[in-house]
Amino acid sequence: MTDVDTGMFKEQWAVHARARADALKEQVGVATAAGDLTPRQEACAQSVRDLLTKTRKATRRNHSWWPFRGVLDRWRGASIQAAYLNLHAAEVLMVDLLTDEEVDTRAPAAVAHAVASLEPNDPRKQHIQWLPRVTDMREKRARLAHTLEIGYDASDTLHVRVRDFRNVLLVTALLIAVLVAGVTVVAALRPTAIPLCFEPTVTASRAAANTAAGQLLMACPTGESLGRQPTGGDVFVVGLLGLLGGALAAAFSIRNIRGTSTPYAIPISLALLKVPSGALTAIAGLLLLSGEFVPGLAELDTQNQILAYALVLGYAQQIATHLVDQRAQSILDSVPSKDPEAGQQTAITLPPGGEPPDGRAITIPRRDGGTQVSTAVTSSS
Repeated sequence: MTDVDTGMFKEQWAVHARARADALKEQVGVATAAGDLTPRQEACAQSVRDLLTKTRKATRRNHSWWPFRGVLDRWRGASIQAAYLNLHAAEVLMVDLLTDEEVDTRAPAAVAHAVASLEPNDPRKQHIQWLPRVTDMREKRARLAHTLEIGYDASDTLHVRVRDFRNVLLVTALLIAVLVAGVTVVAALRPTAIPLCFEPTVTASRAAANTAAGQLLMACPTGESLGRQPTGGDVFVVGLLGLLGGALAAAFSIRNIRGTSTPYAIPISLALLKVPSGALTAIAGLLLLSGEFVPGLAELDTQNQILAYALVLGYAQQIATHLVDQRAQSILDSVPSKDPEAGQQTAITLPPGGEPPDGRAITIPRRDGGTQVSTAVTSSS
């Protein structure tokens, strides 16, 4: 992209889609400049131009004064989906404008991309894996277009799954945050409704002094003293330390999540889930301890012990959210990466009766048009 479009969304996906659309526009210009196009090819060239115009429109904001996408657009992914659906349709139609040599060159990469995007047991793999061995150019061109369409449809579906998973994470985090806020407000208005105070274990002499004074020593999250009662700030302090514990868990868990080339920030969504979850587990955990639900852990002697338990219980939400981390990683792994350093490989098993051209490794072109991932090619016996 040679000129900077001030009306374009300043996001990675928009920059990539616009750059790829500009590259395809130049390829159409080269193909049509050669002349001798059939009516079908001329129609395809015009259709590609129209689709690229729609792609560029999807990357532009509707209002020049507002540089960001709206909340609904981010939630539904409408602009992203519109840009890439039109871009992929243009890529498929572009096959009719390719030379025979370009068809031969792009066939292995199209197969590799489709295989990487499809489910392991998808029966369509048996069809598309014949593409590198087809010798009739008319049939090969048609098969290439169909293979590209299959691969792009599967890839787009995977990205929709990633977006839906991100939305579930954000909704869950919001609901937990609202629940914690509600509990904190109730505790502030009626401190005795959610008591988080403990009666420490005392010596015989201290017990006698307490009896003489007619009051018991009580340890609460906001302090400890004789005859102390729960205050409105107890639950707030515990929730605050739970937030800190959840933030620590988020910081440690994100390092294990592989980066993603999708425009949906799954690691950030996971972090947003863990932080309020830490507050929830801290409040619920101390409430269980104060109710002697766990034998032997019902006597916290000092305010510092209570605060330390709140921090640990906030971090302990990782036990439950670890399963969410694993689910997030499996979804991200199912999306073909654009990062050449990721080392992701896709084994392509050709049907019996032949070998892939030259028996060489092939590469998978990604959405950015320039980044590639090496792919191993094998032949079944």
